[in-house]
Amino acid sequence: MSKTFGKIAQLGYVVKDIDESIEYWTKTLGIGPFLILKDITFSDYRYRGKACDAPTLTIALANSGELQIELIQQHDDQPSVYKDFIDQGREGLQHFSSWVTTAEMAPRKAEFAAAGYVPVMEGSMPEMGGLFVYYDTKEGPGGSMFEVSNLRDASFNDFVGAIEHAAAEWDGQHSILDLTGGE
Repeated sequence: MSKTFGKIAQLGYVVKDIDESIEYWTKTLGIGPFLILKDITFSDYRYRGKACDAPTLTIALANSGELQIELIQQHDDQPSVYKDFIDQGREGLQHFSSWVTTAEMAPRKAEFAAAGYVPVMEGSMPEMGGLFVYYDTKEGPGGSMFEVSNLRDASFNDFVGAIEHAAAEWDGQHSILDLTGGE
């Protein structure tokens, strides 16, 4: 547990090719299956303090025990921390995330602001009601960002739980998780 940010619930990896990355995570690392969310865009999007058009992304989610793994591929040139990461010639671990409730979001943001952390990217996922804020923590080695999200809300229990349960029951055969019941 981070004394600054709380329990780390997710590690986020920015990738150039999500299909290739899913193949690596499932076949080489034995982590899966991945739930894929395609053509995601954010609402109420702000990048470096300014409202702008949100990027279009594909996100894949899986669990390793209680820790969620998020793979992110951006499909356009809209400004984002993901594009910045790729533009720096990087691919891989980009952020770690702590989850809180919606009621805890504003107090956490105030706490981080008082500690000198500035939001780099923030918005919401309109389909799910998920809120997020990214903070830059590049002061030390590694250069990962920190994200706080409201995925601790009870409204996300089924979604988050389904991904965790699928990982626990996974037989290694199918790399893609279909929550609609198909394969």
